[in-house]
Amino acid sequence: MVASTLFKHFFAISCIGPKASYMASCVEALLSSSFPPLYQLSLDDVKMLLRIGYEVQSEFIGSLIEDWLNGRTGRVADFIYELILCDFIWKSTSFSRFEMRILARLPSISDDLLTRLKRKLATCDLELPSLKNVLRFAIHTGGNSQATRHQELQTELRQYMNRCGAFMENLFKKDEVSDEVWDIIPDFVTMAADIDLGKWLGFICKRDLEDINPRGSRAIMNVLARDSHAYHRSLPGWLARTFSRFTRRFAEDLSLSETTLTAVQDFGIAYFKFKSNVQTHCSSLLKATKIPYVWWSRRHRTWSR
Repeated sequence: MVASTLFKHFFAISCIGPKASYMASCVEALLSSSFPPLYQLSLDDVKMLLRIGYEVQSEFIGSLIEDWLNGRTGRVADFIYELILCDFIWKSTSFSRFEMRILARLPSISDDLLTRLKRKLATCDLELPSLKNVLRFAIHTGGNSQATRHQELQTELRQYMNRCGAFMENLFKKDEVSDEVWDIIPDFVTMAADIDLGKWLGFICKRDLEDINPRGSRAIMNVLARDSHAYHRSLPGWLARTFSRFTRRFAEDLSLSETTLTAVQDFGIAYFKFKSNVQTHCSSLLKATKIPYVWWSRRHRTWSR
């Protein structure tokens, strides 16, 4: 097979810098339109793909390895053994998208691989790319049925997220919150256990002011889903401003963009949770004090007790 012959030549070349980029280009040119031979690749071939793909963070090679794992379930244990020997992954202090995709595809985790992952997460950099990939990895592996090992792994993943708490707060204190940060905040406030949810409501509400469409609706929804008692004094003001922004969009746009429609849906769920929580708390308080209360129903235009 041409691919195997090529990989044999690659074994004698250092997979660093421009050479790795050249190798990745050769692999993509050779295998981009020939998926049937993919399943003829040996474990040694896949090891070489893993090394090249990690060096250049190749999306294409990542997809090749994922497909190879799908077609070779009987070789997964052998692949995991070889993966454990990849020092270039375990000595790195970043958690890349490439390794996240490969690890998330594995149907099982051995004890040795779990130990390696624990050590890596314990020393992983507090940075946005690594946090983003750890969050995605946690979501991918969260529902795995291999209870004991995956519960241990989830614990380690959450500990890393907790360590990122102060780092994420600093990002929200900057003049402008990037799109990348807004994208991961909903998952972060859901999965980071040791954070002050009320404080995070304040961060989100105070920074979600300038965009045409609100950016914080889904994050606020997730905070209220975690703790119905979470509250910050900025939340009512954020709700009022968000209503105003949507009113402007409805008045000015002949057709609403997909971004606006998604924002409306997320806001509707967040507002419903907030309203439900307020009504529950007020009802409980008034019943406890035995004070009769009424409210005006705009829908039915009547007062209800």
